[in-house]
Amino acid sequence: MTTTKDTRTTELTVEDPDDRDWILIHPEVLQHAPDWATHASAHFESDGSVGVGFDGNYGTVQISTYIVWKADRIEIPDSGLAYSFFREKEGPIDVETLNAYARDYAAAAEAFAKVANG
Repeated sequence: MTTTKDTRTTELTVEDPDDRDWILIHPEVLQHAPDWATHASAHFESDGSVGVGFDGNYGTVQISTYIVWKADRIEIPDSGLAYSFFREKEGPIDVETLNAYARDYAAAAEAFAKVANG
């Protein structure tokens, strides 16, 4: 699935078929996908709202943000704040693992900075 915003194009992977179908019916949510995002998902809530998550994966590091769609209106929680975390489970740390984390965080920071700085 490709989204186009201004002159930038971002490829988004949507793995779940139900998520993909819903997003295709509501393309307006894709206008809120950050350029660093590589993955989108829909989370269907009992009140009828849908949380749409946008993630960018950079090795062991993931950057995430989300929006909420409800009755054809889009809300941007936390002013669109993005969060980062390690995608791997916690466990023993060695020098190689820490170096990989540092490289992955640097790659994520570079992608994030391109969007933040325009």
